[in-house]
Amino acid sequence: VSHYPQDVEVVIRTALDLYPEHYREIVHGAISAQPALTEDVVSIAIEKHPQHCANIVKTAIHAEPSYIDFVVNAATHATPEELQDIVRVAVITEPNSADTIVRSVAEAQPNRLAEIITTAIGAVPLVGEYIVEALLISYPQSTETVITTAFKESNLNNGNNLLRILATARGAGINDDEIKLYAINGGVTEEDFSALMEQLESKE
Repeated sequence: VSHYPQDVEVVIRTALDLYPEHYREIVHGAISAQPALTEDVVSIAIEKHPQHCANIVKTAIHAEPSYIDFVVNAATHATPEELQDIVRVAVITEPNSADTIVRSVAEAQPNRLAEIITTAIGAVPLVGEYIVEALLISYPQSTETVITTAFKESNLNNGNNLLRILATARGAGINDDEIKLYAINGGVTEEDFSALMEQLESKE
């Protein structure tokens, strides 16, 4: 692949045909040799082995974490029915890139925003605030979906996660009445919301 990048498709397809059980090594080796071809490698590997989509995503991220957006984008386009597995595996493998992951997947599947947020926060609850921040910037028209889903999926017993989401929503310029409505729709009681607001104001 490094000697003949223009023939990546033929090389990867042939390798996967000859050694199907070694798909992980083939994906890892190809991406390590030519990171710029990450999207092509992932697309071809998933086309050949759709049943191993999650493993291919994980292997590709390990091979070249800085190309994670290309990995999840290619995987989501190739197998949209595997969206939850793609998001879950990607966020667990590289939690520091959760904002990039959800943004890339949302670009490929904008109508599944709530499902993307649910899966990402369900996999790694601590990423809630980063996901909310990224999606509020990219999808300002979906503010209600983003914040309500984030509150719904964050553990209501974990005040710190809720507090960070609340602070992120406020930082994005959303007024307190709207945030309260979204929080209550997300399962937060009025009493808990008032307590969270008091905590937030005491920290500011």
